[in-house]
Amino acid sequence: MPVLGEKQKVMVKRRVLLFNFANMQKNISFNYLERSIPDAIIGPLKDTTMFEVMSSELIDDLIKKKTFSKKDLSKESTAIKVGQMLKADIIILGSFVIIGQRMNAQAKAFDTSSSRLIVSRSEATNTDSSMFQAISNLANLLAKEMKEKLPPITQREIIRIRKQIIYQNNSQASSPLAGALWRTTILPGWGHLYNNYWRGWAYLGLWIGSLGYYGYQFSNFSNANKAYNDAGQNSDFNSLSNTRQKAYDQAKIGLLTIAVTYTAVLLDLIFFAQTTNLPKISKNTNLLPLTETTAGLQWAIYSEFFNIQNKARIHYRIAYGKKF
Repeated sequence: MPVLGEKQKVMVKRRVLLFNFANMQKNISFNYLERSIPDAIIGPLKDTTMFEVMSSELIDDLIKKKTFSKKDLSKESTAIKVGQMLKADIIILGSFVIIGQRMNAQAKAFDTSSSRLIVSRSEATNTDSSMFQAISNLANLLAKEMKEKLPPITQREIIRIRKQIIYQNNSQASSPLAGALWRTTILPGWGHLYNNYWRGWAYLGLWIGSLGYYGYQFSNFSNANKAYNDAGQNSDFNSLSNTRQKAYDQAKIGLLTIAVTYTAVLLDLIFFAQTTNLPKISKNTNLLPLTETTAGLQWAIYSEFFNIQNKARIHYRIAYGKKF
């Protein structure tokens, strides 16, 4: 029996985000398992009453917006970052391999706050009707072990964890820009591709084209200059001089094109093509179930988040692909 005046700790369910499973053999006949396996895990997770399963549409939106590709999301490091961005406490991802008449499926659960692998389970079975029972077993075993290792936590602790993730992402947000900058200085367009901006291919083509144009015009100037210097006494020096001057002017235009292209690509990267893992925070962001006991505390945390976001705006005008 609680002591009079003692504040009861309100427990919060951990938020779980499930990713599509990777079809390692790219077997088209079994593509449906990419979504079927994580869908099979949802029921056992909810039955534990300890987890809140997040909508898979959140991931689908990222793919539609081309923020991430399916291949990117199959990587553990990227999936963890996406989980942090979407404020998931746990992410589940996995893969399956079909060889002949056998299938092996593996599921992994990661803690997004520490990037630590918490649970890993696998099942092997034939690709007949027994396959669905094996998938059900995999889901039940995964949920059971998660229930044991990942019980609900207090609101104070979950606020601390999610706040810590935002601070970490804020402190690391410059790393994508740094990586993109040195790539752009070496090869304009490469930095945009590194930050998942596909217009980098256009910039790369423009850069190669400007180099080709300058090289062609410089070659013309070299030939015209040689012709002028090697001309005999009976040559038309005015015509040769005009030809050389025109070739020289075109070469200068080519050189200017290189300089303008290089500068424009660099400025576009800095101001319009950055990427960051900072979550987008608004007053409607649901970090915790809003109850009468948590409303005041939640608003205080929102204020802290807004301060972080304002500082980030100084360095970043773009996030989540194109919006901040």
